[in-house]
Amino acid sequence: MTPPESPASLLERAATRLEELSNAATPPEWSTKDLSDFGHKGVWWVEAETKDMFCCVAELETVNPKADAAWIATMSPAVAAPLASMLRFDAMRLRWANAYEDVDKSYQGFELARLILGTPVPGEDE
Repeated sequence: MTPPESPASLLERAATRLEELSNAATPPEWSTKDLSDFGHKGVWWVEAETKDMFCCVAELETVNPKADAAWIATMSPAVAAPLASMLRFDAMRLRWANAYEDVDKSYQGFELARLILGTPVPGEDE
């Protein structure tokens, strides 16, 4: 039987995954552009500074293209380094904790790590 992963290892794996995704993605900076002026009402364009990446967000009944485009541009590869650094710092802090009981199991970093890795919360139905 494989022992459960430590909280610090989970955070470190998530940091590594963020860096892998960032390194594979189009480099920052990303920006948005309203295409209404070009005859495309309700359509927003997300592009990379290098002009190598384009993403179109069109208006549908349940979609807010301006907000979606801004979200996509904000979550560019530029955010990976500070997030990975934060996760690694917290992993180091956890390794220095006196006992696992000293770790706040509701810590949001665990939630972020699980979302990045697509890992279910232990004990929940998979």
